[in-house]
Amino acid sequence: MNKEKPVIIHIISKQWVKGEVIEPVKLMTTGLLTQDEENNEWTISYDESEATGMVGTKTSLRLTKEGHVHFVRTGSVQMDVLFESGNHFLTQMETPFGLLDISILTNEVKGTLSDQGGELSLGYSLNVPRQESVSTKLNLKVEPKT
Repeated sequence: MNKEKPVIIHIISKQWVKGEVIEPVKLMTTGLLTQDEENNEWTISYDESEATGMVGTKTSLRLTKEGHVHFVRTGSVQMDVLFESGNHFLTQMETPFGLLDISILTNEVKGTLSDQGGELSLGYSLNVPRQESVSTKLNLKVEPKT
């Protein structure tokens, strides 16, 4: 059985290109925190906005019982990635401009979620052909919506 709870999600994304820090992106949005009781897994989901440039996209991050994060985007931007510390993942991201080949090397996956909310952190490097590698630290803090 799945339990859903409305939540407030604080998102901070820090990025580096060639060692230079790009201005961090800080957002606050509403979404859902869902508990899959049978598998003891938690999912944070929210709709993207104009602030991210992905209107019409839904993002879901599922913290698995193994400690991995399954990151899925559906809608105008589509992406399906499994973040597993030390894992090198090859995938394609569907954008309004066509398919984009991407390579992701995950160096950090941390998460503590409960019915009271919690935190989720990802550290990874993203490579796109003919572009500089981008290192990202993504932090989500989830709290119950009152």
